[in-house]
Amino acid sequence: TGGEALIRWPHRRRGLMAAGSFIPVAEQSGLITDIGAWVMRAACSAAIAWPAAIRVAVNVSARQLHDHELLRQIGESLAGSGLAPERLEIELSEAILMDDDLDTLLALSAIRDLGVVITLDDFGAGLASLSMLKRLPLEQIKLDRALVRALPDDAEDVAIVQAIVDIAHALGLGVVAEGVETEAQRCLLAAMGCDHAQGYLFSQPLPEEQFRWSLGALAVAGGVAA
Repeated sequence: TGGEALIRWPHRRRGLMAAGSFIPVAEQSGLITDIGAWVMRAACSAAIAWPAAIRVAVNVSARQLHDHELLRQIGESLAGSGLAPERLEIELSEAILMDDDLDTLLALSAIRDLGVVITLDDFGAGLASLSMLKRLPLEQIKLDRALVRALPDDAEDVAIVQAIVDIAHALGLGVVAEGVETEAQRCLLAAMGCDHAQGYLFSQPLPEEQFRWSLGALAVAGGVAA
């Protein structure tokens, strides 16, 4: 049903570096605003070539939101690529949204009014309150992989995940489980009513060209991307 855009740095000496190795420095220096704009443009330009039902999710940093650049970046990326707004999903971490002041709420509401999907990422990591789900203009939440890791064997985690799914659905929110690695986890989450799952069970991270090819192969086979 969708793919998540992940950034990597092809370092000359260290090889392919994951985001955690350089994004914190980019945020401290202010470069994250330009990097975030580039990622948004690249993700939208890539997704326009995918089947029309497939969405692209892009992680957003606190700096982009608090510098009041995010709405402009999204608008320019959608206009430049021709991607329908409902095919773009932005993922915001709990930490970003803890300080949900009026400016933040207005910016998120304007983004939602465009038709863009807003997802609260890593829910259950310990920072967010349930009242946040009510205040913010969200469409879905993404369960933190720490809650999924011990499924289906940990009875307490099973109870917590079921409670979160039930509360989210009662508030009209969809639920995505990340970090799904086994068929047993997938089956349990489906039985709980979890709407979507993401993780190595379905695919390792892929270069965009390979991901696009896999979507075409699934379409020919009549399958569904997860």
